[in-house]
Amino acid sequence: MNVAGDAPTQPERGSILPVNALAADAAVSPPAASEALQMFRGLVYDATRAEWSGEVYAVKMGEFVPAVIRLSKDGFVLTAGSGFFSRKMTWVRG
Repeated sequence: MNVAGDAPTQPERGSILPVNALAADAAVSPPAASEALQMFRGLVYDATRAEWSGEVYAVKMGEFVPAVIRLSKDGFVLTAGSGFFSRKMTWVRG
């Protein structure tokens, strides 16, 4: 949010903003349609474990967290976070 008299600021190209940050300052515009929100980064496939590992963007936290993706015959399982704070989500093909 800008203080009276401050020049409005624009987010850096490619930066990730929480949705409520856009509403807090009318001078800040959402990214252009050509700039897709990056959901995964640093994914590397480990053939010995048959899994992808890297990071996934946690929208509620506003940051990237560790992630592991394991394929199954019906879809895949994504485990995001680490230890006690991890969450497992299963996607099944329709």
